[in-house]
Amino acid sequence: MRIHRLLMVSATLFSVSLLPATAAGAQPTYPPGQPSLTVSPATVVVGATVVVEGNNFGGCDVVRIDVSYAPAGGAAAAAGQCTGSQSTQALDHSVTADANGHFVTTVRLTQVGVATITASGFPSGRQASATVTVLAAAQLEPASVTESNGDGMSVTTLGAVAVAVGLPLLALALVLRRARPRSRH
Repeated sequence: MRIHRLLMVSATLFSVSLLPATAAGAQPTYPPGQPSLTVSPATVVVGATVVVEGNNFGGCDVVRIDVSYAPAGGAAAAAGQCTGSQSTQALDHSVTADANGHFVTTVRLTQVGVATITASGFPSGRQASATVTVLAAAQLEPASVTESNGDGMSVTTLGAVAVAVGLPLLALALVLRRARPRSRH
């Protein structure tokens, strides 16, 4: 019974340690740093969704997301051939940044090439961009495909975390079980 309690306490403490460490009522930094935009993953197949995260936008900004596509350079660009023109897809997509100017959203990419995702904050006027390579489904190697749980974390990563947490807890349970004196009947 003691091992069960120890495992429950350990699991609870581990779960609490995964929560974001934010102070209640934390004040935003002023002046904010340069706005930044990160996109994950950096390479996707056409029709996939990417996670877009912005930092250092204005507090409570309404952030508009736009996507422009340019053809991937490849062999045609290296040979000096025309690779086509850039197209812009104006999305009816916006998100509100928190008081610290941070936001997270998702965007579906619909054209093959290099997608430039631009986030523009209103009323601050702060702006940042990031690029993603968008491949046709036939261009992606099977070994590169990862399944996602919808939060941007791959199934492989979740499995590795589960093993990394589970093995030490199992070892601890076995050590404690062997350390316990056995009663003689």
